[in-house]
Amino acid sequence: MRGTMSGFYEVRVTGPGRSHYRLFCLLENGDQSHLDACGFAGPRIVLIDGGVKANAALFADAYYEDVQRKETAYRATTPRSIA
Repeated sequence: MRGTMSGFYEVRVTGPGRSHYRLFCLLENGDQSHLDACGFAGPRIVLIDGGVKANAALFADAYYEDVQRKETAYRATTPRSIA
């Protein structure tokens, strides 16, 4: 992604009624010492948030800000909090 969402990866799927489903992910793929500190044996794809929007609609800026707050909270934990 670009702009304020740089560093995120977006998974896009179009569903019934042309609804657009989005997942916002990060890659945890640093060197082994970084991964060890995070509590990971190897690289991980991390799901931060997901949303649904109508065809041709845009997510509000506040939604992207919420995703970024969740990223900040996730990165503030060591080892990383996972479900």
